Amino acid sequence: MNKYLLPILLIAFWSCEDANDTGNEDLTEDCAGVTGGNAVLDNCGVCDDNADNDCTQDCAGNWGGSAVLDNCDVCDDNADNDCTEDCTGIWGGENICGCTDPDATNYNSEATVDDGSCEYSPANVIGSETGMSYNQGSESASMSYRLNNTGGATAYNVQYMLRIQYKCNTGFSGQGWTSEFLPSSSSLYTHGDIPAGYYVDFTDNVGLCSGLGIDQFTFEVYQVDWD
Repeated sequence: MNKYLLPILLIAFWSCEDANDTGNEDLTEDCAGVTGGNAVLDNCGVCDDNADNDCTQDCAGNWGGSAVLDNCDVCDDNADNDCTEDCTGIWGGENICGCTDPDATNYNSEATVDDGSCEYSPANVIGSETGMSYNQGSESASMSYRLNNTGGATAYNVQYMLRIQYKCNTGFSGQGWTSEFLPSSSSLYTHGDIPAGYYVDFTDNVGLCSGLGIDQFTFEVYQVDWD
């Protein structure tokens, strides 16, 4: 009977060993010391099982660093020196937008790009006498005058009136001056448009004192209108 006992004992021992086998002999500990755990040590030395919070590499190549590449491709961790966008939309550009017309009231001498913001003073047409000539006893006089737009905008449909004053050779002492308006007291000469900063010169002749001749003569640009 003893010849059957040894095989039976061996089978019983093997069955006991198999019952105590938990299957953990090939598992390893993770970075948190948990056998079979999923925690992983990331590049910044942080151990956990959440891949979403793993540290990243910044633009300078430092894991977990805070350097950022700005819009001018400069990599550092100082947000105060990040490049800015100029007025034309260029990152790191140095353009200065403003009014570049020296004739404008808001001219900006530092502006490099005209942004259409220029403002101008309104049109202002001034009439002035520039000369006259006549000979005593003659029956005509010459008048020279100027219409000058000193404003900052075009004067449209410029119209004007002249006033002349004269004395004829009547032979009577103490005669007064005769005044007339040209073209008349109820109408105006029409010139047209005068751009800002431009002037127009005129020379007109007027016949007077028919059969008598001129004794004295003067004139003025009496009225100037525009749109």
